[in-house]
Amino acid sequence: MVGKLSHRWLPLTVTKATEDIRDQDIVWSVNGHEIYDPAQFSKLWKERAKNRPTELVLIRSSPSFHDPYWKRWFVRTVIAPGSVTSISVPIGLTRHASLRD
Repeated sequence: MVGKLSHRWLPLTVTKATEDIRDQDIVWSVNGHEIYDPAQFSKLWKERAKNRPTELVLIRSSPSFHDPYWKRWFVRTVIAPGSVTSISVPIGLTRHASLRD
């Protein structure tokens, strides 16, 4: 189990993507593994299998993550083998009790 202090929201930085991935989407999971910190995401993303699809579950916000009138929903996207998608998580934001905090 991951300690509470290490739980983070992880907004994506998208360098290149052909799939439905946007800057500031929040990473929820990679291939079914819930993600809690940038180092964990980086390790799973770097070590993912390149010869089979990778599933990302993201939290998308509209109009933005910081807008007080936002709406959020889950987005599932599959990264195809050989995809040129380039994403990273440079920072993590402290998680609170719920998505609304």
